[in-house]
Amino acid sequence: MAKSKDKKMLKPLGTGDTTIPPKDAKMIPIFIMGREYIVPETLTIMKAIEY
Repeated sequence: MAKSKDKKMLKPLGTGDTTIPPKDAKMIPIFIMGREYIVPETLTIMKAIEY
């Protein structure tokens, strides 16, 4: 049990599948069913749809 006291508690950055883009990510337009959405360029198309 002594080892568990020595470890620092890590604070989670987010929960679930929340996308946290980098602060310097360039935002680009994508079109889904005729509507324009602005998303970070670092995302895959599936993550961009969820964003």
